[in-house]
Amino acid sequence: MSAIARVLVAMGHRVTGSDAAESAVLSELSAAGVEALAGHHPALARAAEVVVRSTAVPDGDPEVAAARDAALTVWRRADVLGAICATRRTVAVSGTHGKTTTSAMLAVTLSGLGWNPSFIVGGTICGLGSGAGWDPSGDWLVVEADESDGTFVELGAEAVVVTSVEADHLEFYGGLQGLEAAFGRFVDAAPGPVVVSADDPGAARLAAGRAATTYGTSAAAQVRISEISLGREGSSFVVSPPGGPPVPVRLAVPGEHNVRNAAAALTTAASLGADWAEAAAAVGAFRGVGRRFERRGEAGGVSFVDGYDHLPTEVAAAIATARSGGWARVVVVFQPHRYSRTQTLWRDFSDAFTGADVTVVTGIYPAGEAPRAGVSGRLVFDAVRRAHPDADVRYAETLEEAAILVAGELRPGDVCLTLGAGDVTTLADRLIQMVEGGAVNPPSSSHPSPHPSPGVAPPSPHPPVAAPSPHPPVAPPSPHSSSAAPSPAGRAAEILRSLGTRVVVGGPLGSLTTYRVGGPAALRVTATSLADLRLVAEALDATGLPVLVVGRGSNLLVADAGFPGVAVLLEGEEFTSVSFGGVGVEVGAAVALPALARQSVEAGLTGLEWAVGVPGSVGGGVRMNAGGHGSDVATSLVAATVFDLLSPAGSPRRLRNAELSYGYRTSAVRPTDVVVGAEFRLRPGDPREGRRAIREIVRWRREHQPGGQNAGSVFTNPPGDSAGRLVEAAGFKGFRLGTAAVSDKHANFIQADPGGSADDVLGLLLHVRREVAERLGVLLEPEVRLVGFADREGGNL
Repeated sequence: MSAIARVLVAMGHRVTGSDAAESAVLSELSAAGVEALAGHHPALARAAEVVVRSTAVPDGDPEVAAARDAALTVWRRADVLGAICATRRTVAVSGTHGKTTTSAMLAVTLSGLGWNPSFIVGGTICGLGSGAGWDPSGDWLVVEADESDGTFVELGAEAVVVTSVEADHLEFYGGLQGLEAAFGRFVDAAPGPVVVSADDPGAARLAAGRAATTYGTSAAAQVRISEISLGREGSSFVVSPPGGPPVPVRLAVPGEHNVRNAAAALTTAASLGADWAEAAAAVGAFRGVGRRFERRGEAGGVSFVDGYDHLPTEVAAAIATARSGGWARVVVVFQPHRYSRTQTLWRDFSDAFTGADVTVVTGIYPAGEAPRAGVSGRLVFDAVRRAHPDADVRYAETLEEAAILVAGELRPGDVCLTLGAGDVTTLADRLIQMVEGGAVNPPSSSHPSPHPSPGVAPPSPHPPVAAPSPHPPVAPPSPHSSSAAPSPAGRAAEILRSLGTRVVVGGPLGSLTTYRVGGPAALRVTATSLADLRLVAEALDATGLPVLVVGRGSNLLVADAGFPGVAVLLEGEEFTSVSFGGVGVEVGAAVALPALARQSVEAGLTGLEWAVGVPGSVGGGVRMNAGGHGSDVATSLVAATVFDLLSPAGSPRRLRNAELSYGYRTSAVRPTDVVVGAEFRLRPGDPREGRRAIREIVRWRREHQPGGQNAGSVFTNPPGDSAGRLVEAAGFKGFRLGTAAVSDKHANFIQADPGGSADDVLGLLLHVRREVAERLGVLLEPEVRLVGFADREGGNL
């Protein structure tokens, strides 16, 4: 769903959404221009034209109910994906396993060939920074096609790929025969190339009698894989196309399963018209997909790898990849996924762990399913124990129990592999922290490899340790439990502890900005009410910590070292409400400006259409007098409601337009003020004309301004001139410094590379500013606010 949201935004649509809880995905979506909130927000649904839900969202969901009460269209995920596919020549990649990596490899390959593909993939593609991309200049769209609910046959793809057909989702299909029939319809509906694995038995049966190109190590494969060489950091093989010379391929990812995935991508690219050798060179740039044998770090001589693998064949392949890496031992933690899947497949896991030295099976991750009598992770545990009575396999019901058990078992030279489609992905980071705290056993030839009684976790030789998350909710120690004085951030956390998980020590901050680079905040607080803000003010007053009001992060550059203070975010109904009355609108500060622009047009009001191109919040727009396309906030703002975070006992103040001392991108709102709401006075207008104006603004921005990781205009325009013109005239359009570059589309934009450095962005900004002054005699002033850069805090250069 998140990949679809990203593409819809890139296509120019306004996209809102919500998920059960805060996550890195929500933060990334917000930075990409999606109004993405945690918790239920029926108002978002009521304000939409179309509501889309995945199969995991039930009929009783508050957003779905609100949409139906408002007589709005409710689409399935497949409906909106099919609509997107209809705008491009589409390659759909499916299979019960392997489809995410294969579709990612194909996207990277076509990109490396210069085909400018768009793509929608269910994982973050390393090097591309996302699982979604939209390029209007390319012909092809690569889509990962999900077979779980049968809707993959509805996408209307021109070309299709099938990596595997293994028993899964059998409750939906009524058995394996129903699943195989659905894959048959998927293949038969494609008018273009069909590429199918010859190594997977189910896929091979599918290809039999059909006009498909097959690939694999099998002698029956039309595209043969041979000379496979596997290593810890990568792999290589030779692919022999029919009637053509053998082509060597080198991959930067390990595992025989990835060799097959790469062969699928190469065969597909060639079927679309690519040269085999050029495609082989392009796929070599693939660096992996998040949660697909993802290296998460190393501590105490132990390597930690995380994988999404949750089917028996996937698990066996991941363990085989780890075994080929040359580690001393392979320690596996497996979390079964869904009660229905476990009930159907538990016997098939009996041989899946034979390559592991130690296996820990946990309780089931339900993924929204209700428990079923007699179905638990112990079914998998028992199946493995019965098939391999000498295997070192253990059971831990919770991840906390698993963390303590595994931390006491790990030794230097091990690889710890966490596998499953649920929250087991958090375990690697927990274990790294525990290992760094000294929970790894030293190597010893006499170290036992215990075989406990079935279902009983052996006692750890170390005292039980709570397993913290990488950024745990704050629960500061009592001042009586330690003689050491708490830090200012610790004291602030103590004051704010009633906010629970909405207070995070070392909470990610840079990733919440549109640059998506930079370090954490000493303390990150999400406020949902004025009462929360008063508590924040109390903490600031008691500790003297600096404060940063984040908004939507569209005008901030956070230093790689992070921000040594309290970062404040606004969420919740109190700050996201929108109320129209006549020509007036009262709006919460956390509402996105593009969302307000579209809602105003639909309410028959005009005057804020320009805001559709500004990715910030109402609060941030009020503070900096955001604007564009000939207008700004000051033009239609009546008043703003502001709370001073340096006044714990204070009340919000209502400041009228004249009191805000508006200028070009400036106002009287101070950095320690939080704008909590605003009132605008607009003009009556025809919604059709408003929509036309918005479409034109979106079109213009897409044609003239770059997407990706940036904060919009870097410098303010000097009187009578354009900062972009000056930067280009000085010769810096497209200029690169480290992981940052001046956009070659608009010279007043600095782009950050995925995984890049905030310090590089600042270094480039300063270099361009200095050179423009020397060459053209104009000293440009930054529009972006600098955070955590010591003496440059707030933008002082």
